[in-house]
Amino acid sequence: SIENGYTKEKAEEIFELIDKFAGYGFNKSHSVAYGLIAYWTAYFKANYPKYYYAALMTSEISELEDIAYYVEDAKRHNIKVFLPSINEATSKFVVRDEGIAYSLSAIKNVGEGIVESIRKEALEGRYKNFEDFVVRNKKYGLNKKNVEALIFSGALDELNGNRKEKILSLDKILERAGKISRQDDIQQMHLFGEARSVLENISIVQSKEYSSEELLEKEKEYLGFYFSAHPLDKYRDIIDVYRLTPLSKIKDKKVRIYGIIRNLKKLVTKKNSEIMCVFDLEDFKNTVNCVAFPQIYKTIPYIFNDGEKVVIEGEIQNDYFNGSERKKIIIKRILEFEKLMLEKRQELYILLQEEDRDKFSNLKSILQKYRGENRVYFASKDEKNSKIHHSNLTIEVSKGLLEELISLLGREKIYIKV
Repeated sequence: SIENGYTKEKAEEIFELIDKFAGYGFNKSHSVAYGLIAYWTAYFKANYPKYYYAALMTSEISELEDIAYYVEDAKRHNIKVFLPSINEATSKFVVRDEGIAYSLSAIKNVGEGIVESIRKEALEGRYKNFEDFVVRNKKYGLNKKNVEALIFSGALDELNGNRKEKILSLDKILERAGKISRQDDIQQMHLFGEARSVLENISIVQSKEYSSEELLEKEKEYLGFYFSAHPLDKYRDIIDVYRLTPLSKIKDKKVRIYGIIRNLKKLVTKKNSEIMCVFDLEDFKNTVNCVAFPQIYKTIPYIFNDGEKVVIEGEIQNDYFNGSERKKIIIKRILEFEKLMLEKRQELYILLQEEDRDKFSNLKSILQKYRGENRVYFASKDEKNSKIHHSNLTIEVSKGLLEELISLLGREKIYIKV
């Protein structure tokens, strides 16, 4: 600076200004940019929600867990997400009709290249059946893993045969597709191509469909989440009536939670060579780590299996690692969902409201139908007070009782205390 005609004092003054600006200028410029992006995304989400979610999912197309989260969020905002469709193939998430069409490229083991080939082939004419689809796309490199993924994700549901029938027929159809491909090469060397007539159509194997749980597990494997339903759906009555706590709302030291056992590991203790377990418990949306020490494992060892649906009573323990906090549940008791209804000394509480007065006669009939040893209480409330009224009725808790009470009054008016 001095060589360029500036004084030392002026050069130091300018440097101090630059140094001072560097302390906040970068942060401010970024905060302005991020603020503008936040405004844009909020505007699109509020005014063009279907297009917003379609673009968001497409941007995370290789991250199954992120897509699963965005699909659930879209559903919470009343946006339909349709199962992938082979005749409406798209390599991106796109807005279609009243919802979002699922991208075939977001399916595990299905690449964007094969999706584009499938899409272009469909433009030449819709796929008429399962064999037609496989044969027409074999020349583009369609393989067994691709087709299995498309079957289990539901992308081929509109074609003939259930998912199990397609899987059982796949090897023969792939073999035939290979022969047709080779035959086409031979035909190019012949004027009339008589060889085509020697190949016969293959009838799809007839079979009963996979169980609903098998179908759902495969959907989760290839889509990253349960699409058609959830394995815990059939326990919603029990979850709601017993007020089991969702993992997202666990706060108290002692908890009663529910979910599916995942990533089970059985360990042997050093002290007494006893078996203990650690696993992840997964409910509808969240996951938490659980620990079952030997004394718990020994009481009910058969329940500790991947995929088992359970209710757990336990205590929260907070672990700190690398500056972050992580919750885990120390199991004090574990049981199957159905066993919860067999617990002793249960108390049934029913909320009675004026709007349900015409249902009281049916309610009495239901309670008398399921007589047992558990006490029944009636609750009433108004704007100022709530009261509990004792009754002489006693019931046996069962699936049938819950279904009839919920059908009559709704889940929110039924509570069972254990």
